[in-house]
Amino acid sequence: AYLLKLNPDGDAYTARIEPLGVVGQARMIIEVFDYEQATVRRIATVVSFIDSTIRPPFFPDRLFSYGGVMLVGILLVGVSSWLWWLLAARRSRRD
Repeated sequence: AYLLKLNPDGDAYTARIEPLGVVGQARMIIEVFDYEQATVRRIATVVSFIDSTIRPPFFPDRLFSYGGVMLVGILLVGVSSWLWWLLAARRSRRD
C-alpha cells in the first residue's frame, strides 16, 4: 500500500514506488479512496518491469549512425593532418 501525495501544483496525486527487483509482467490494481465523497475507484492494468542494467543488443541498423560519426571523425583527422602538413611545408620553405 502506498500513500498518495498531492503534487506542488495541486492538480494530481503521486506516489513514489521503489524498484521491486523483479523482471516481467504483473497485474497492478490501484484503488483510490475519496473520503470526502465516500467513493472508491479501482483501476486494473498490466505493468511490465524491465532490468535497466541490461544493455539492448547491437543491431546492424545502428551501424549506419555509428558509421556516420566515424566518417566525420576520420574526415576531421584527415583535414587537420593535411593542414598540419601544409603549414609545416610552408615553414620549411621560409627557412
